[in-house]
Amino acid sequence: MKNNTNNTKSTRNVKNVNNANNEKNTKNTWRTLIIAIYLIFCIAPFGGILKKTRNQQLALPNVRSSGLLANTVLLGSAVAILCLIFGFLAAVGIHNGKLRCSPLRWWFLLLAPVPQYIYALSWMNMIRLVGMLQPVLLRMQLAGFLPCVVAEMLGFLPLCTGLALLGLEQLDSKLVEAGLICQSSDRVLYRICLPLLLPWLLAGAGCVFVLSASDFSIPWLFQYNVYAMELFSDFSTAGKAANSFWFSIPLIILSLLAVCLSQSGLR
Repeated sequence: MKNNTNNTKSTRNVKNVNNANNEKNTKNTWRTLIIAIYLIFCIAPFGGILKKTRNQQLALPNVRSSGLLANTVLLGSAVAILCLIFGFLAAVGIHNGKLRCSPLRWWFLLLAPVPQYIYALSWMNMIRLVGMLQPVLLRMQLAGFLPCVVAEMLGFLPLCTGLALLGLEQLDSKLVEAGLICQSSDRVLYRICLPLLLPWLLAGAGCVFVLSASDFSIPWLFQYNVYAMELFSDFSTAGKAANSFWFSIPLIILSLLAVCLSQSGLR
């Protein structure tokens, strides 16, 4: 009887393992199929582009495009660093505030879908309205690097704040409580929480850098020349998608490097 019982249990275990393996294989098959379809739709247009044009030299940056790439890196880095810092501080304030256990702690995400261009125009209109009471504000020159950084930072800040808050909620509460026994809350925050949150913060900063580097609306509004603006201008003038593709290669490489460096900590 014992042998029969053991055989029955082993048979059930084998069936369970086989079922689990079959489910895993099915999921992997569907995942591979979806990725393949996605890659086909993404890569297929490149075949037509490569066939119609031989202007590969456009992918090599010249003196002007190198300067525009430098402006892009400077703008994207400044916006990403500021969003990382203020997003972390905002997430800590929300996590330790009265809304910690309330669904309302995610209220700031309502601002995320607002286009940065509309966001910047709203702030400019507000400055004009306040300038009626304080004429000194109307003398401010809303153009150049600094206004562009501020506008993009305010537009992308909900993204970094959301990732930082999500990372805070993933922390092991027992680890934090153990640290609070021996150290102050500030030391625990910067010595325990911050190193554990760093992958989330870098991921948010990388996303902000890519979004900033690929956006031309805010730099155009504040008259700050970047590579994406030149790319849009080239396509508007020539109307050749193939040439614009080759011209965008440096920006694509720059974005891929930013993504690889910032997302490595989440693996």
